[in-house]
Amino acid sequence: MKIRPLTTSAPRHATRAVLVALALNAATGCMTPPEKPAEQMTIPDDVQHEADREFVREPIQDQIRQGVLRQRTIFAYQFQADSATLTPVGRRNLKILAEAMTTTSGRVGVERGDAAPALYSARLAEVRRQLQTLGIAPDRIELADSAPGGTGLASADALYIRERIRKSPMPPPSDGDVLSPFGGSGGSMGSGGTP
Repeated sequence: MKIRPLTTSAPRHATRAVLVALALNAATGCMTPPEKPAEQMTIPDDVQHEADREFVREPIQDQIRQGVLRQRTIFAYQFQADSATLTPVGRRNLKILAEAMTTTSGRVGVERGDAAPALYSARLAEVRRQLQTLGIAPDRIELADSAPGGTGLASADALYIRERIRKSPMPPPSDGDVLSPFGGSGGSMGSGGTP
């Protein structure tokens, strides 16, 4: 068997063949779309927008609910002008109060404002009727023209309490004590400098 010497054209043909194969492989590799991982999903834009709106709406609605529960009052402006008919805000607030009244007292303040006695009586009757419609027993309903959140404190008493607090000496913290933002001592500072 006769061995032929290698010529310079053989490596060139092999190099070209390898380059063509790599180019074809790269071209076909770029044409196939990548597969999505199983844990990813595509959410339609309208669904995503509604979810975003709800994420914004929910904390605001919770704050409104907490405020209504704290005040426990239907204000004069929550009735239509010169009427015993509740506005949409008044109906919403009354519904929130009715839900809370299933587990708490039935006391609700109804602000008189500048309503004449006959109009105020009609407003009280409307609030009572609405609460009964929402499932509150008539004997549990107590309506009054009261301040939001309760009767509060007389100004003279509030000033007296404030003056006593102002005159009470506050002891300075001892060495190494850290005052807590919630009052009192938060403990000693360790070597790391944190309470």
